[in-house]
Amino acid sequence: IPVKFTPWYTPIDQADSIWPEVNNFDIDLINLVQVKENRNVAMRQPNSDLALYKPYVEYDGKARVTVLGSPSISDVKGILIGIRNPKRMGTGADDDGNPISSIVWVDELRLTDFNDKPGWAATGRMEAVLADFARVSFSVSHSSAGFSSIEKKITQIPLEYVTDYIVTTDMDWGKFFSEKAGVNIPMHFDYGVSKITPEYNPLQPDIVLKEDLKTYEDKKERDSVKRLVVDYTSRTNVNLMNVRKTRTDNKKKPRVYDVENFDVSFAYSKIKHRNIDFEYDDRKEYRGGFGYNYNGRPKNYVPLKKVNGLTSKHLALIKDFNIYLLPKTISFRTDMNRQIHQILYRDKSFGDVIIYPTVNRIWNWNRMFNFKYDFSKSLSFEFNTGTNAYIKEPTIYPDKETEEWDEYKQSIWREIGGFGTMQRYNQSLRITYNLPLKKIPVLDWITIAANIQTLYTWAASPVSIQPRFGNNIENGNQKQINSNADLQNLYNKIPYFKSLNQTQRRSRSSSSRTRGGPQPKPAENDTVKQNKQIGKKFGEGVLKVLMAVKKVTVTWTQGNGTSLPGYMLEPKFLGMDFSNTAPGWGFVFGKQYNDFPQRVADNGWYSVDSALNNAYMQKVNEALSYKVNGDFLGVIRIDLDGDRIYTDNYQSYFRYDNEGIFTEYSPVNTGNFSISYSIIKTSFQGPDKNEISPTFVQFLDNRIVIAERLAHGDPAWQNLPDDAKYYYDTIAGREFPFGYGSNSQPVLYHAFLSAYGGSDASSVAIESPFPKFPIPNWRITINGLTNIKAIAKVFRSFNITHGYRSMLSITSWRTNVNYKDDESGQVFQDTYNFITKYDVGVVSVIENYSPLIGLDMTMHNSLNVRAEFKKTRNLSMSFVNNQLTEIVGNELVLGLGFRVKGLKFQIASFTGKKSNRVGSDLNLKLDFGIRDNKTTLRRIDEDNNQVSAGSMQYTLNFAADYMLSQSLQLRAYYNWTSNNPYISAQFPNATTSAGFTLRFNLAQ
Repeated sequence: IPVKFTPWYTPIDQADSIWPEVNNFDIDLINLVQVKENRNVAMRQPNSDLALYKPYVEYDGKARVTVLGSPSISDVKGILIGIRNPKRMGTGADDDGNPISSIVWVDELRLTDFNDKPGWAATGRMEAVLADFARVSFSVSHSSAGFSSIEKKITQIPLEYVTDYIVTTDMDWGKFFSEKAGVNIPMHFDYGVSKITPEYNPLQPDIVLKEDLKTYEDKKERDSVKRLVVDYTSRTNVNLMNVRKTRTDNKKKPRVYDVENFDVSFAYSKIKHRNIDFEYDDRKEYRGGFGYNYNGRPKNYVPLKKVNGLTSKHLALIKDFNIYLLPKTISFRTDMNRQIHQILYRDKSFGDVIIYPTVNRIWNWNRMFNFKYDFSKSLSFEFNTGTNAYIKEPTIYPDKETEEWDEYKQSIWREIGGFGTMQRYNQSLRITYNLPLKKIPVLDWITIAANIQTLYTWAASPVSIQPRFGNNIENGNQKQINSNADLQNLYNKIPYFKSLNQTQRRSRSSSSRTRGGPQPKPAENDTVKQNKQIGKKFGEGVLKVLMAVKKVTVTWTQGNGTSLPGYMLEPKFLGMDFSNTAPGWGFVFGKQYNDFPQRVADNGWYSVDSALNNAYMQKVNEALSYKVNGDFLGVIRIDLDGDRIYTDNYQSYFRYDNEGIFTEYSPVNTGNFSISYSIIKTSFQGPDKNEISPTFVQFLDNRIVIAERLAHGDPAWQNLPDDAKYYYDTIAGREFPFGYGSNSQPVLYHAFLSAYGGSDASSVAIESPFPKFPIPNWRITINGLTNIKAIAKVFRSFNITHGYRSMLSITSWRTNVNYKDDESGQVFQDTYNFITKYDVGVVSVIENYSPLIGLDMTMHNSLNVRAEFKKTRNLSMSFVNNQLTEIVGNELVLGLGFRVKGLKFQIASFTGKKSNRVGSDLNLKLDFGIRDNKTTLRRIDEDNNQVSAGSMQYTLNFAADYMLSQSLQLRAYYNWTSNNPYISAQFPNATTSAGFTLRFNLAQ
């Protein structure tokens, strides 16, 4: 574009000369696109010498537009503005042919006149019901380019025309049979098309497709381009699912051979897809299934039911002996799923590139079996298997007219006859037994249920490495016992205790009915009778307290499992290879062996490839939990509970070494642990003003006591010479036993637990880092205080709560690889500490009083008063850096609530009509809270106590709720928070928010 220069020394006030109007370039981008489109049309003309690599020039007035290649406005990321002094051409007066020195200013580059053409969309649906036989529906939708939701940005608006239509039919061919036949043949068919036509040509993204198609004179070329750029998808689905005969006579007993037990399914789907990238992307799927499901109602036989000599309830266990002769459930299902996926990518290059179609064929075959048998009412058995296989098809798919087609079919049938190539096999067995304690009168207050489950899995390795590294087998078993003791039934076995419990329930209900009423007065002179009644009531009260424990529940679970890679065989039936009796009936049904890899290797079933690098694993997990529920006089409820969870995962690598010897490498145990553990004895031992904690000081003092105990119990230390049994520990500043220094992990671990648990270091258990029995947590609720006459006069309800929960956790532990269970006394490098069996990274104890004390009182005038004090403590002892992180929190919450019933007022009408009178309850709520939270880091080797985080926080929250109507609620609120940090790196801050909200409930 020619530019006009401003002469030197032009006055500054002549703005029109400095910024000439002819230099105000207004470039219409569509002109650039039009020049390219003209070039493309000219290239398609016969005998044209134009090409993409040759510059093509057109003039727009004095402006020259040059197109080279196939540029697109949509690809523009930046604009280059430059000034050129072209070489003089001819003797034109406008060009003197001399060099020019100039200063160029470019100002106000802007893009305007965006295309904001609106779009539209429409949908339609039609449905027809043909009696009770079929339902046919047709739906269509269309949206034009530019149609989108209102919140979309202009760059997010779709620039494409989308048309979808689908025809769906559901039919029940069983309606052509009589109802007594019970034939069920449901059929589904649908056909749908989705067509996405872009507004701009994807091959020329800045040219409107409709305009570009007009430039093609040949209809075949125009249709070819349209087929190329339109994204077309068609879907066809046909299925017959669960075709079967239903049972019409429910009174008839099911038989194993009934035709109603069988069902058949078939489904076919086809997807045809093409777009700018794919010449075709077609998928076909064939699914077929055959099932058998027998759910019987076997008869329960009680052989001794009519024996006259067994009428006593003490002989009920013998009399009620029962058995089932037939199974409860037998089910089998086999499903095949064949998928064919064919893709042919389009050739977008300018060369002669040959592109072949890509074909992916998948033929899966799944089989399932389920068997349930109840031996008796209390003993049941269940067995399940599942097999995932595939049909291995030949690589080349021949034409049906060739000789190779018969060979192809024979290969497929051989695969089917061999039940396919197995990918995965799994089976499970479960036995459940409910002990018949209800039949034993002296034990009928106890229920015990036991079950055992075994698992076995065979998984194939990838085909490429299967001959070298074999497959993976895994088994497991889980045993569980659930016991429940209803002590209330036990107490009721004694008539006097039973009468006491009944009297307690009657007195509780009568006191609630006559609360506040006149009470009878005893005769003034009847002192003997009064004394007897006082003694009787005292004795009954003691017995009621002793019978406060009502229910005890205990659950124990243990699980074991083994996983072994490198297994070279394949199961044939029930997970076994019967020709080798491998891997053994014991392993298949969950039995655990400590030397299982060696057994497999000795039988030649293990991979001999020394490159096998998958780990052999054994796992053990145990869980114990219990709950105790108590009720004291119907006023105080106490709930106790405890938990213990322990996991141990063993891992090693078994493989043949270079000398052909089967060897185990890198054995290690890892796991985690948690248990209910009380540290209540030190809950209220806070630090002084210098953050020195007496509990932490006790922790440091306990180290020497624990070290002495560990040393005297270790033969490795006892075998040391007398002059080598102690050394000077520079960290503690005193002598410690050799091998058990002040920073030795077992010394710190047991010293920490003894100090914060409030136990004597000289007697605390140190044999294992895993305590055996979970200390109970508890929650106490007192909700019967309104039975007291003085309290009942003021309060409608008066509840007191208290809760305590503490848990010790070891998130991860592992055994030391260098540890040896002998008396050699090996030490860690550059230390005086013995290598210990266990390596614990972090042990934490979390303690919560939730709450320490809580009060919830509601008066007769609807005033609610709440007060709650919570206390938390989180102790995290890291043995990596010998640092204790202590997080202590205290929180006090005071709350008031009041309901003003039936508050009414007038709402004026804005339309001048009669004002409305509104009446509803006004709910007021006020909460004030104080929270003190502090984090302290306590270094063991540096004797340093440092506050690292925390603050004192105050909160005040007020809210008022009022229902203006059944669906409209008005709420006013005020919230204030003040935060005062304990560390200087943070600044005090306060937040205040207030306002009101209107909530309209559309659901009502």
